[in-house]
Parts: sequence; structure tokens; C-alpha cells
Amino acid sequence: METIDRIDWHTDDIPESLPAEKAAIHIGFYLTWVIENKMISEEHAKGSQEVISRIKNKEITALEFLVNNCDGKFSESDLNQEGLAFTLGYYEDDYLDDFDTLFGDSVEHFYELEDSWPNYEKIKKVIDKRFAEWKSRRSRR
Repeated sequence: METIDRIDWHTDDIPESLPAEKAAIHIGFYLTWVIENKMISEEHAKGSQEVISRIKNKEITALEFLVNNCDGKFSESDLNQEGLAFTLGYYEDDYLDDFDTLFGDSVEHFYELEDSWPNYEKIKKVIDKRFAEWKSRRSRR
């Protein structure tokens, strides 16, 4: 299975004053959405139940899950069938643009964005809208 995104693909761009994992805020937010929408792979759903439960309960963010359970890599194998189909069409084409449009004016560099639940809730609305549009297009086929 192919890698969709990785922390180390973004660390060259991150300001030296920030920790390397800040390079993956956008991946963590997306993984949170995947988890909340039950699009995580069966392997993670079974093998990472405790961590996923902590994310759902907002005790931790999915950035911790990405670092500790996915080795800093977001891959096709992390998703179930529906999650993969949506992600291949959205994440790689539009997600970073949506992320930048939403948060670009609030910070000088989006890696400075706080990994927080209020920030996640903002991008969640955008992803929800994109997912609804995607589902609508698929149902018309």
C-alpha cells in the first residue's frame, strides 16, 4: 500500500523553533476525522482500540496516534475501503488547499497552528462538506 503523507515530508519546511511533529498537524486533524467517521482500517480499529477511544473522548489528538501507532506515516493501509476511496480523491487533491484557506490567515506558517480540538472542529466542517459532496457525486453514477 502507498504512503499518502508522512511527517518527514514536511520537516524541511518547518521553522527550527518548532518541534518536528508540528509538521504533521494537518495529518493529525485528517486522521481524527477518519477515526470519528469510522473509516480507519480494521487493523487499527482492533489493534489500537485504546488509543482510538482516547481520541474519540478528546483525551489526546490523533497526532499522538500518528507518531506512536503509524510511525509518522499516513498510508492507504490505515484506511478502510470507503476512507481510502474518499482520501485518494480529496486528500491528495484538495485537502491542503482547504487547510491553507481555512488557517492561512491565522498563522504565518501553518505548522505554527495549535494542535487543538477547536482547530480540529473548524477543519472538520470543511472535510464533512467535501465528504458530502463526494458521496453525492458517487450516488449519481
